[in-house]
Amino acid sequence: MNWKQYISMIISIMLSLVIFISLSGNTCFASYEEEAADALNSLGLFSGSEAGYELERTPTRAEALVMLLRLTGQADAALAERCAHPFQDGGWADAYIGYAYQKGLTTGVSPNVFGTNTDTTARQYAAFLLRALGYQDFDYEKALRLLQVNAPVILPEGARFTRGDMASLSLAALAAPMADGSGTLAAHLAGEGLFTWTGYQAARDGASAASPVQTTVLLYMIGGDLEPEWGEATSDIQEIMQADLTENIHVVLQAGGTKKWENDWMTDGGIQRFTFEDGTIVPASPVLEGVQMSEPETLANFLRWGVTQYPAQQYILIFWNHGGGTLYGYGCDDLNGKKWLMLGELNQALSWADVPFKMVGFDTCLMATMSTAYMLSDHADYLLASEELEPAKGWRYTKWVSQLSREPDIEMRQLSELIARDYLDGALEEDWPCATISLIDLRQMEAVVDAWREVSAELTQRLQEGRYADIEQALLDSKMYGLGTAYDQVDLVDFMTRLERVGIGSAKALGQAAANAVAYCGSTPEMDRSDGLAIYVPYTKYAQYPGKVRKSLLGSGYGEEDLLFWDAFYEAVKENRPKKLVWPK
Repeated sequence: MNWKQYISMIISIMLSLVIFISLSGNTCFASYEEEAADALNSLGLFSGSEAGYELERTPTRAEALVMLLRLTGQADAALAERCAHPFQDGGWADAYIGYAYQKGLTTGVSPNVFGTNTDTTARQYAAFLLRALGYQDFDYEKALRLLQVNAPVILPEGARFTRGDMASLSLAALAAPMADGSGTLAAHLAGEGLFTWTGYQAARDGASAASPVQTTVLLYMIGGDLEPEWGEATSDIQEIMQADLTENIHVVLQAGGTKKWENDWMTDGGIQRFTFEDGTIVPASPVLEGVQMSEPETLANFLRWGVTQYPAQQYILIFWNHGGGTLYGYGCDDLNGKKWLMLGELNQALSWADVPFKMVGFDTCLMATMSTAYMLSDHADYLLASEELEPAKGWRYTKWVSQLSREPDIEMRQLSELIARDYLDGALEEDWPCATISLIDLRQMEAVVDAWREVSAELTQRLQEGRYADIEQALLDSKMYGLGTAYDQVDLVDFMTRLERVGIGSAKALGQAAANAVAYCGSTPEMDRSDGLAIYVPYTKYAQYPGKVRKSLLGSGYGEEDLLFWDAFYEAVKENRPKKLVWPK
């Protein structure tokens, strides 16, 4: 591992992320440096001279300072304000130096010398990038110690830092989150009007460090209690190791969120990234420090790292561990107080990452819901998930990963049916009779939610007319999920069928829209009336609705007008109190 990789990892660890870029001195990387410079130039963040970008030259302190001001959106203000400073060597950078000095962003190498033409070191530029992202405290030596895997990492004395390195790291920093959690640096600069978001996307995607394969599968695995109690995460990793992987596919894993791993590859209590090669699992990062799997920034960082390091023509994202539907979301992180990622937080992370997925799968319980699907409709084409609880072993991985590797252009429905058959057969082998799995075409979700708005308005009107008992009974008669543990979710089509019977005229259109969105639905024989898409209705655990659940729904893409029925029904349930549920349903 060379010094350029150290710097990339230093930045990412201190930012609670890893922005790994392949930094090597070969022709391929020289090309990437130029692409990074072109990308930044198109955004107005990097420029050259009559000699071009001069990517092999070491940048000066003044050039590094100008990059800092550009990356913080302050370069134009510096030129306009022309602030005074005590340095005698400002030269061409005089205005930038004065502004940065007055703002407390930099000092000189002595009381009256800035060091305008002095070479910048990797250490100095790392600090500049952290400052651009809003991070004030930076212990460089501590950062080096955090990079230890098997032996201490030592930055070679006198290692040369180039303008090409500066361009590469600056482009990577644009994908990093701001210290205040407000979004990525690129989103911040786009919001400030320095460039457009679409312009940034085009620039970023035009500078890729590797040639794309057909498909990259990104697996986000929170081990939780499923790993130390049953070793289920290790079991699924072994299934991937047994798959026949070809050059058509990358499988990339980030694993953490558990106190103990039942294998020799992972560090107990640690978070780390891996790839799969030739039947083995290979570390792709050191143990990450200062991050939690159940925070949206961590998920976003993994996704951006994954698609940067392993670019592909299409991406599939799999979430592994517990799912709690709309009520709880995904995760249950044993190293972060059993925290879950609510749907609004998942939406935030996926928005920050800005990766278009062909499919998002949840190898978890209870995530095949209208709310999950609507949240994902801006990020993916398909959702594969279960309406009901999953057995502990969940999905089987060997067959479908092998098939995807052999047939990289396989249709998502065909791939999903292969996953489903293995999953349902496995559930029956585990004596788990209540299994469902469905593929949702997310391109149909706008029609579903449009129809929901009509139903929501009509149901709200009926509640105002005193029809609470009819709506409640329709809910209680519908197919419920959670095996008695009350996640407040019922099958959407079944619920609409029963509402139709009590005179809710708009229910039929919503039932039809939901059926149209379900591209595939499979279940074990006992799971009748499971049509592939569930809906959340606050009932047994109604008290959780007005706080985190309502906030999460608004963060998932819904507007206030979409919550009319949920708001009104919550108030009605609070007044009347929920009835005791009768199971099985």
